Amino acid sequence: MVVHDLSSSTFESGAGAVTYGVDVGGAGDNQTATGLLHTAFTTEVMPAMDSSIGCTGTRTYSAAFSFQAGPAVQGGASRTLPAPNTALLVRKVTARRGRRAQGRFFLPGLVGNNNFSEAGLLTPEHMTSMSTVLSDWYNAIIDAGMLPVILQGDEGSTPPLDPPPPVTSFQVQQRLATQRRRLRQ
Repeated sequence: MVVHDLSSSTFESGAGAVTYGVDVGGAGDNQTATGLLHTAFTTEVMPAMDSSIGCTGTRTYSAAFSFQAGPAVQGGASRTLPAPNTALLVRKVTARRGRRAQGRFFLPGLVGNNNFSEAGLLTPEHMTSMSTVLSDWYNAIIDAGMLPVILQGDEGSTPPLDPPPPVTSFQVQQRLATQRRRLRQ
């Protein structure tokens, strides 16, 4: 599991994070992989993120290990952000059919008030721009010898999908998303 920790004055403590699974494969050891994943995220995504948001570090962990990489990096763009909890929704695309082998994550700070319509749809120009950012990030992960994967299966399945299906791309969704905390029982 990979976690890019995000911080902002608009987030609750610990609420800002981007998570996904990864097969470290050809990246060498797990500690090196953590550093490479941090570099990929901060080099490709953070320049497009609003300057009020920072990536405070990247963590990787499993049942057998836990590593952290830094340094902290602030976003490089200047935007008037929409309402809190509004984020870009990114779909993790796999070659498998159905919803079981799909995933998604939210990226705050990548959409400004002038980048979407009253209906909450991204402008075509911003869709293209964000698709390029996410494609470059995905390619940086691949170039580092790793492969994003889907870790979770159906609710209650143990173990999760085996083997985890590889993610073939990150796809920007046109409609803005409202991110809210999961209610776990």
